[in-house]
Amino acid sequence: MPNSDTMIGARFRKTKYGLSIVQPAQGGTIQGEAGTYVHGDQIKLTAEVDAGYQLTCWLVNGRESALLGKDLAVTYTMPTANCKIGAKFDSAPVTHCLSFEQPVQGGGTIGMTAGQYASGDVISISAAPDANMELSGLVINGVFDGSYQGQTSIVFTMPDEDVVISAVFQSII
Repeated sequence: MPNSDTMIGARFRKTKYGLSIVQPAQGGTIQGEAGTYVHGDQIKLTAEVDAGYQLTCWLVNGRESALLGKDLAVTYTMPTANCKIGAKFDSAPVTHCLSFEQPVQGGGTIGMTAGQYASGDVISISAAPDANMELSGLVINGVFDGSYQGQTSIVFTMPDEDVVISAVFQSII
C-alpha cells in the first residue's frame, strides 16, 4: 500500500455477443441486423414469405423457438451467448373458394359452409326441396350434374379450382 492517498478505479466493459442470421434454403428470407450485441439488446427481425409458403417457426441455434412463435415480425432479446437466428418455411396448402347460390327458379334451397377449401376436402351439402319437389341435380361452375338427383344430403369433394354451386329442383308429381 502506498504512503499517500491513492484512488483505485476499475472500468468494466459489457461483454458483446455475436448474432448471425441464417437465411433459409427456400420459402422466404429474414430481415434483421446481424452483428454484436450486449445482453438484453432488442433486435427486430422480420420474415418475408415467398408465394406458396408459410412461416412454420423461428429457429434459435437450429432449434424451434417457442418464445418467438410464428409471427412474421418479432423482437429477439440478446442472451449471454453467441447465437444464430433462422426460420423454417413450409409449403402452404393451396386453397380454393367454394360459394353457392340459391336456385333462381325456386323449388327448394341448398345449404353448405362457403369458404376456402383445399383440393380433396369433403364438404357436406344439404338440399331442402319444397313440397312435391326433388333435387334434379347440382350446377357446378355452370355445368349441370344430374348424378345428385333425389339426394338431400350430399358429400362433395373439393376440386383443384374455385367452385360455385347451385341446384335445380323438379316436380315429382
